[in-house]
Amino acid sequence: MEQLEEINLLMAQFCRITQISVALQAVTFLLVPELINIVVCDRVSLSYRGRCTYTWRHVLVGEEDPGDVDIYDTARDSIKDQVKMASRISSVEVNPSHFVRTLSGVRMPKLIYGTAWKKEQTEDLVVQAVRKGFRGIDTACQPKHYHEPGVGAALKRLIEEDGLKREDLFIQTKFTSLDGQDPARIPYDQNAPLTTQVQQSLEASLKNLGTTYIDSLVMHSPMRTMSQTLEVWKVFESFVDDGKVKQLGISNCYEVTDFRQLFAAARIRPSVIQNRFYKQTRYDKEIRKFCKENGIFYQSFWTLSANPHILSDKKVSELCYAHKQTSAQMLFAYLAQTGVVTPLTGTTDPKHMEEDLQVLDMPELTPQEKSVFGKLIGDE
Repeated sequence: MEQLEEINLLMAQFCRITQISVALQAVTFLLVPELINIVVCDRVSLSYRGRCTYTWRHVLVGEEDPGDVDIYDTARDSIKDQVKMASRISSVEVNPSHFVRTLSGVRMPKLIYGTAWKKEQTEDLVVQAVRKGFRGIDTACQPKHYHEPGVGAALKRLIEEDGLKREDLFIQTKFTSLDGQDPARIPYDQNAPLTTQVQQSLEASLKNLGTTYIDSLVMHSPMRTMSQTLEVWKVFESFVDDGKVKQLGISNCYEVTDFRQLFAAARIRPSVIQNRFYKQTRYDKEIRKFCKENGIFYQSFWTLSANPHILSDKKVSELCYAHKQTSAQMLFAYLAQTGVVTPLTGTTDPKHMEEDLQVLDMPELTPQEKSVFGKLIGDE
């Protein structure tokens, strides 16, 4: 009875960790009393980083013949199946070519999962995205549009349940000025000096995310004046000096002259700029050119939703047919292969998550194929 109780407790633990209760119950019923009597649970050790080992003496190792080969084989194969399912994180190939190295020396994924507008779904969607293979998460200390604590809850789950380490993930958040906040939910003292607001925002992010550092801190938009923008930037730089932040960036900056001025004045230069990628700004052609010249990465958002005309273009459709890929995949592939653009995707569809990640392993497009997109976004 003690052996049965221990096995059941361990199975319950396995169930809690892996969330495969139905399959687990099936295995439980396979372990009939005759088999349980000779099965001694040696240990259950989980390591999603490297290997996942479930050692059930006799059942997996087969040290003794239980006398019923059918039950033995079925139980062994069933438990192995559960182990395989439990190893879902370690089974995801994390190819070094799926990352870039930024100006600040940070290893940043070429494709980042965006969490805007996810609200109470944020936690589950981030967990799902990481389990599919995403290693970069974008959020903001802006309750109006982001649920930063949900990202923190997801990180906690992934570390506890899947064995990931904090350093396995690239976490990016933002300081949002009062102009971009919901007046009823400002995450810092709105009456405090600007420098203090920035400091309080970072402390709120660290608390929300349950981490001691941020991989990438982004100014959600330029301030009303360049003087204020540079004031915020100096506070950002102090965070890097203190080891709380690894790299800096700016978002929603559509004037190349402003970006150049920030770049020239900064002691720690921006590693990324994150902008809406759409026709109204001519796809930030000059900004992307400046990025390429200076080793900065351009993070595009609204890449798909703002460009239905590209996704439905006849020549793009022909490329899709030739490559057996969706139009979204082809656009992401083109942008990722420019060497400058690292797109954000905020899909909530598990299949689309997988498809988006697949673009990182697509063969290099030919010059002629790239030209199709180049003409559509005004690069040619």
